[in-house]
Amino acid sequence: MAPLGLDCNCNRGKVLPGARPKGIIGYGRKHAMFERVTSDPQIMRGRACIRGMRLPVSVIVKQIAHGATVDEILDEYPDLQAEDVREAVRYAACVVSEEGLPE
Repeated sequence: MAPLGLDCNCNRGKVLPGARPKGIIGYGRKHAMFERVTSDPQIMRGRACIRGMRLPVSVIVKQIAHGATVDEILDEYPDLQAEDVREAVRYAACVVSEEGLPE
């Protein structure tokens, strides 16, 4: 497995049944590939967040980009789990991939 679990196959993900698609993730729903990344227009204006918390994926990814370790992030955000951090990185990798995610 690649560091932080970067084994993303972005083209296979689909929005779960019953979700109203809005870009990558359905409103208030999870993307089929991402159990921990959610989007809800009532939370952080629909930005991709971890498990419905008011913690955007972008915050976690920026901390990693600035050199924070998973343990440092978990210390700073006690409600997070290591898998939340790994999935945030996988999500970011899919969003910026050349192939992209299906709508």
